[in-house]
Amino acid sequence: MANYAHDSCTLEMHMINAPVPQPDVVKRVAKAHAPSKVTRKPTNVSLPADLLERARELNVNVSRASERGLREEVQAAEARVWAEKNADFIAEMNARIERDGLPLEEHRMF
Repeated sequence: MANYAHDSCTLEMHMINAPVPQPDVVKRVAKAHAPSKVTRKPTNVSLPADLLERARELNVNVSRASERGLREEVQAAEARVWAEKNADFIAEMNARIERDGLPLEEHRMF
């Protein structure tokens, strides 16, 4: 007698591990966000002296570290702006889900 439960697990594992082809749009977006040759502009930044000294002792690239920190701050600020801009829509959708439930909820298996 075959054990069909294991057959479905095997099929599921094959599906999970199968490569997922990326549409051209995803590839273009990924390429647009990929590191590229960026024009750099010299900038003066004031940093605590002790932090700068520790960074130099550890051979930390201060420009790259500053860039990473600034990039994180910009992304967080952009996320806040997006959330503020879309707050009314998000509130409307949350109210609708609260009132009507999730779309197709009756078909959920969990």
